[in-house]
Amino acid sequence: MSEDVVLLQKMVMELTDVVTKLKTENDFLKRHIFGKKSERFIAAPGQLTFEGLDAQLPEAEVKKSEPVKPVEKEKQKPVRKPLDESKFEVILEELQPDGNIDEMKYIGVEETTYQVLVDAKIVLKKIKRYKYQKANGEIVIADMPYRPFAKSAVSSSIVSEVLVQKYVDAMPIYRQEQAWKRLGVEFPYTSLSDMQRMGYNLLKPLFDAFKKDILSTNYLQVDESPFKVLSSEKKGASHMGYQWVYLDPVRNLIFYNYQRGRSEEHPSKMLKTFKGIIQTDGYSGYNKAAAAEDINQIYCMAHARRYFERALDNDPERAKHFLSEVQKLYEIERHIKENNLTADDKVRYRQEHASPILQELKVWLDAELQKVAPKSTIGKAIIYSKERWKGLSIYSNFSYTEIDNNPVERSIRPMVIGRKNYLFAGSDESAERAACFYSFFITCRLHGVNPKAWIEDVFEKIENMKPSQYHTLFPQNWGK
Repeated sequence: MSEDVVLLQKMVMELTDVVTKLKTENDFLKRHIFGKKSERFIAAPGQLTFEGLDAQLPEAEVKKSEPVKPVEKEKQKPVRKPLDESKFEVILEELQPDGNIDEMKYIGVEETTYQVLVDAKIVLKKIKRYKYQKANGEIVIADMPYRPFAKSAVSSSIVSEVLVQKYVDAMPIYRQEQAWKRLGVEFPYTSLSDMQRMGYNLLKPLFDAFKKDILSTNYLQVDESPFKVLSSEKKGASHMGYQWVYLDPVRNLIFYNYQRGRSEEHPSKMLKTFKGIIQTDGYSGYNKAAAAEDINQIYCMAHARRYFERALDNDPERAKHFLSEVQKLYEIERHIKENNLTADDKVRYRQEHASPILQELKVWLDAELQKVAPKSTIGKAIIYSKERWKGLSIYSNFSYTEIDNNPVERSIRPMVIGRKNYLFAGSDESAERAACFYSFFITCRLHGVNPKAWIEDVFEKIENMKPSQYHTLFPQNWGK
């Protein structure tokens, strides 16, 4: 009889674990589907903190200077900013009132300025080169002006527009076909695809030089994202490739590197010549690269925080404690940015305010791990952070490192939006081209550079430049 009781107790415990696991997964899925996507978790007074949950974290207690009470200003109606006429072609229309103005006294004029959209149009540019014959019989003809795509019937302005529409505006090729038809020209799907290939072939040397420049830094954030690709081996089949993304957050440079899989060999090969710090999530695929002699690995606090956020239903007391302490760390980072602290002051402020919190959290993780079930949601959260705590907390020792990997995750979003629209790449070569264009266009965005103007200018210049001059065409240097 006692054996049956023990057996039943064991079964109850196992079923309880299953129910808890399923409930946790159900709560996570509901939060993922119906909750807010933003990860901002420092709530305004009275605002729910996590995806509509009732958990309210205590306010972060960070030493601050006494806030200055803002001076209340009288509310004014918004005033429309005047348009800068120097940036536009101005079409002037003059109107006179009804009646004989010769019998009236002129007292002034009222001007109204507004913006008008004039349809874009395709024009044909024809070049006539006249030939002559000299007295000695030699035939001479005017030189042909340089054209980046001399063997094509389109100019660099059209190729650049096709690329910007797809990789900046996330417009699939079939939609571009329709847009071009509205302008009175029919570009077949294959022609638009060929324009991407032509643009990539011209940019490939610059892309290779850009890769070397990215790897010359001493701090990179790394992440990866799936990228579906049609397989050449079997018609209609596809495979899941990956865009590996490397961000230099100090110089705001982004580099995409397409690979057919998620193997640890890919970042290891990419970072073969790199020396410095890489910041990643907890994916084991970075372990081989991190094991290199000249590379140190740190981790992302946002990923650690997510584990505890998921544990709010499982163990709200412990989860809230960790989250409230992390909230203080983010408040410290916000203070640093808002006050534009210099490198030395930044490290000093982190050491003074963040280091004590990090040290106390380490002690707390060690102690609480002994009190929870390792396979529970809170247990997994504690184990994840405890095993990586050195890499999670060491950011406070440097002036150039970030507390999390969110900057590189934000740099993946444009590709994710495009991927949702065009669904897949037609081939591995097409995915490699996408990596090139996303690298340059997202870097353009990070530096406030017009991507259309940038790539069209690069097309016109790159073939006549030496490799030693390529750096002048990088988006961060362009126009300076």
